[in-house]
Amino acid sequence: MTSTRPISIVLLAAGLGQRMPSLKPLLPFRGKPMIGHALENVISQPVAERILVTGHEATSIYQLVQGLPVWVIYNKDYLDGLGSSLAAGIRQASLKTRGYLIWLADMPLLESLPVLHLIDEFLTRMESGQPVICRPVYDQQPGHPVLFSAHFRKELSVLTGDEGARDIIRRNRHALINIPWHNSSCLVDLDTPEDIRSWDLQ
Repeated sequence: MTSTRPISIVLLAAGLGQRMPSLKPLLPFRGKPMIGHALENVISQPVAERILVTGHEATSIYQLVQGLPVWVIYNKDYLDGLGSSLAAGIRQASLKTRGYLIWLADMPLLESLPVLHLIDEFLTRMESGQPVICRPVYDQQPGHPVLFSAHFRKELSVLTGDEGARDIIRRNRHALINIPWHNSSCLVDLDTPEDIRSWDLQ
């Protein structure tokens, strides 16, 4: 039996997706709503907690995830940007968690096993008791999802704007561990209809 990792996954699906004709997480991609791919992957991870942060058209997303083992929260300040939604998820996470895995809903190409490897590598590094940030890297480019140790709870919980957690990473290079990724899935976020059409055919 697979042991449960003391990790909180925060899945972000609150944004407007202004370059899309309709709500981005619900757009079809390879036979299901885009967010369906992320949810399958998130649910497959043996973690203690899964938090889905909604905002724009939250009711539509909530209807899709009813009955799934995710905790859905609504960020009333979603218009303030990605950082606001990330912070909302962190504030609701368990105080017992060892780390926060920040997952973007518009990255449907991620696969389960590499993410689990990222989690396990993070937990190994955490044995030192020092702050840790684990980030996937492919072809020397940083990607997602990014895993922060609970040391960063206070900083993450007050984020605002669209920068997300980039400033936290920049200020804590000493804690950053780059995890080599096997393909470009950690880099590909689908932001436009052209992105969806292009990757849907591959």
